[in-house]
Amino acid sequence: MTNDTETSLYRTWLVSCSILTMMIALAGGALAVLALMGHVPSINSAWLLPIAGLHLKIDSISALFDLLTAAIGLPVAAYMGTYFSHHQVPKLTLGLMPTFLTAMLLVPMAATYFNLWFFWEIMALASAALVLTNYRSPQVRKAGLHYIVYTQVGFALILASTAVLNAKSSVGFLNEPSSHVAPLSSLVFVLSLLGFTSKAGLLPLNSWLPLAHPEAPTPVSALMSASMVNLGIYGIVRIDLVNPGHTWWGILMIIIGLSTATYGALHALISADIKRLLAYSTSENLGIVITALGTYELFRSTHFVILAELALAAAILHLIGHVLFKSLAFITSGRLIDEAGTRDIDHMGDMIHRTPLASAGYGIASLGATGLPLGAGFIGEWLLLQALIHTPPSAPTLLRVIMPIAVAILALTVGLKVAAMTKSFGIGVLSRPRDPCTTAINSGRLVIWIDTVIISVLALANLAFSALPSLASPLVRLFAEALLPQGVPTHIGLYITLSPLRGGISPLVIVIVVACATIAVGILVELRIRSNGRVKSGDLWNCGGGEPRIRMQYNSTSFAQPLETIFANALRLDEQTAASHADEDRLIVAAIVYERSRTDIVATMLHRFVGDSLDQCSRLVRRAHAGNVRLYTLYGAIGLLIILLVAR
Repeated sequence: MTNDTETSLYRTWLVSCSILTMMIALAGGALAVLALMGHVPSINSAWLLPIAGLHLKIDSISALFDLLTAAIGLPVAAYMGTYFSHHQVPKLTLGLMPTFLTAMLLVPMAATYFNLWFFWEIMALASAALVLTNYRSPQVRKAGLHYIVYTQVGFALILASTAVLNAKSSVGFLNEPSSHVAPLSSLVFVLSLLGFTSKAGLLPLNSWLPLAHPEAPTPVSALMSASMVNLGIYGIVRIDLVNPGHTWWGILMIIIGLSTATYGALHALISADIKRLLAYSTSENLGIVITALGTYELFRSTHFVILAELALAAAILHLIGHVLFKSLAFITSGRLIDEAGTRDIDHMGDMIHRTPLASAGYGIASLGATGLPLGAGFIGEWLLLQALIHTPPSAPTLLRVIMPIAVAILALTVGLKVAAMTKSFGIGVLSRPRDPCTTAINSGRLVIWIDTVIISVLALANLAFSALPSLASPLVRLFAEALLPQGVPTHIGLYITLSPLRGGISPLVIVIVVACATIAVGILVELRIRSNGRVKSGDLWNCGGGEPRIRMQYNSTSFAQPLETIFANALRLDEQTAASHADEDRLIVAAIVYERSRTDIVATMLHRFVGDSLDQCSRLVRRAHAGNVRLYTLYGAIGLLIILLVAR
């Protein structure tokens, strides 16, 4: 078979898979819209799947997550067609994309625990295979191995927790509250929280995320970061709805959420790989969502329904905002990487002139990731902050102690991620070119046109949501009614009112004021430059030094160095410097090589703990190997007795 024939077959298969993925996204979105309109699509078949049959149902909770997955699946499917046209991959990878999206859509639709396990595992295996697309690379194999181990550990935890709920349920349906699980409710919650948050990239099972996202193809990274991680949030919400719990559950969620948010923002700040930076940003933003859900759980269990409603609205809006800006960030970063020929921010530069649209889109996404006004992530974080600071004096002492601490940590997180995203956009996009010899990937006109449409649509969606979060008001209302039927939904319109609390905000007014101020400042600066005739002057004492050279710019390491020094104990950076000397004189330094490595302290501690625990268990098991047949017979009898007790 000639190369032209192979190329033609590859393109045909690529277009077919891309169109199929878009059709799946459209179908999933249509079903979600039907559910939100009051219809409840469902499928019940005893023969489509073995053992337990196929049972699917879409309610308002699953509809929200399916709608978000479908909304991002559509542009990612189109981007898949352009990206893989110049990044050729095995045909199996292309075929797994629609499988991956289908599994993500079916997870929230699963009406029984068995169906949830089945589709969750398909999603995990498909995503693992996609991460291993370029399996010949050692880094990819390492990332894939980490991801497979962590996703299976998470699945084991989910299986253990939901198996208890399934055993205590009369029919095994997810939407059936179980009152018989009360003695084990806390155990079920902890196992579920650890299992589902492992998929969301939260501590302590999060070390796979900064490894897998950078090594996966960019369309896969976009789907994983903007859609797949949300299903971890879905699992927590669904299990909490089935198994409502205690006050300390909310406290645990807040601790995990804030720890993850701060940890993710800090590591994003010191990351030079643009995709790894975005992966840590995903971990940080999902940490904020879990913090909001924990705040909701805490206020609900202490009967502060209004504040619980406010925290729930914050979680939903931040989740929507994250889907929008993170999908835009990964797609535009893919274009920047193709243009620069590297993922390293230190070797990028001048992207604003080389690819203006992608640079502008990445700027909009970066603004959303900072949580500042004009960004898609602002309104969710603002509502969470209002819920935290409005803790009433009549609240229990524990709440009045926790909430100010949470406000302080949230403020620290926002500061760190503002610095991280400023670094990625300022140094990677706005700086002077560091490697002018790099060659960009040549794309055809059709590819450029499709990418332009995708980036433009996502950028406009981000801007629209940041100015008019009221567009998501129906989703917030329906979701809140499912979880808090007795609550009073937060009014989200052109002006967000925190009634009966004191406070309110108008995102549209903020956007207009800041935009006008920015334009005015830009005009004044331009007029000042023109009035000076663009004459450059220098100080007399500067000895004619002239303009700084390109290599004298800030890079990502130097930009983050002050904060790295402050948080050195948490980052565990290992720096090494080696000098080489000239042959003619050992006193003359010819070159200096600076190397640095970073240790994930949480993953290191977790791996050490697991290793030590397994070592202790193996020693105990070794003692039981006495070589006595009667003793082994006793072991078998005890095992049989346990099986009979569990199965009765």
